[in-house]
Amino acid sequence: MCQLEIVPVQIEQLFYNLLSNAVAFRSPERRLSIDISSTVYMGPQSELSDLVPEKDYLEISVSDNGKGFDQRYADKIFEMFQRLETNNTDRSTGIGLAIAKKIVLDHQGKIMASGEVGRGATIKCYLPLRQ
Repeated sequence: MCQLEIVPVQIEQLFYNLLSNAVAFRSPERRLSIDISSTVYMGPQSELSDLVPEKDYLEISVSDNGKGFDQRYADKIFEMFQRLETNNTDRSTGIGLAIAKKIVLDHQGKIMASGEVGRGATIKCYLPLRQ
């Protein structure tokens, strides 16, 4: 394990929003599965060009087997009130991932998404270990 310099209530909200998103967009065809994992990147180990190479980062990954999304919209899902499905019957407001992005950016990190329609999605958050 590692230690992070964070605002605890914001990180609690981050996890709540990431997990709520996975539940909201679960597939009706299969039992929901959510995988949470983490990896520590020491300095220049990270392949992400917009992270500071002199800093160490914790990558938090939340993957699900839900409805997924078209990768073309990977950045759009982090915009306020943005929902990719217009006929979605869940109670999603379209603000959870926007709040998650704000929290990660407030911690000087990065958030990104990958997905495939009908197969699920993965949200990765990169948080510096020290601010």
